[in-house]
Amino acid sequence: MAKTKKVSFKKFKKLPLPRSLSGWILASVEDAKFLSRTRGFRLNMSVFNEFPQVYNAKKNDYVDGSVCEVCLGGSVLVRRGLVAPGDHTNGDNTSSLGAGIDSVRAGDLASSIQHLASSGYLPEWMGGVLPDELQTILASLGNRILEAMDGESDRAPWPVYIGVAKELQQQGL
Repeated sequence: MAKTKKVSFKKFKKLPLPRSLSGWILASVEDAKFLSRTRGFRLNMSVFNEFPQVYNAKKNDYVDGSVCEVCLGGSVLVRRGLVAPGDHTNGDNTSSLGAGIDSVRAGDLASSIQHLASSGYLPEWMGGVLPDELQTILASLGNRILEAMDGESDRAPWPVYIGVAKELQQQGL
């Protein structure tokens, strides 16, 4: 089995971790945009954080590629230094964080809050049963994301996520 090519973290600044859902949404958009412009990375919403296998005719075998593909959640984990490019988890709650961000991508904001709170990335009270009024707000904003989803990129346009984050900020989330 071929070794995974590692992309250096030296070019990434140590970035703070958000403490609100709106902060995580804004960070995920910023990080995905950054990595999409960074050599050695490509956005692909159907993979988490991996170097896809490519066929090498000289070796007559599949080897790890040189471009790390990341989804919205994977881009946050890599850019913020929580996992190395191509790694899925560092053994703590990073997989739940990735799932929480992916839930945002898919418009399931209530699930996102549950994932982020249960893994310690949002205040603990948010991990419980959410009030009906909050669930209604989250469902409405999630529907906005779903309605704007592009089947080809498997995500909504960035301004939709930014608009949702701004509305969540107004709600104190």
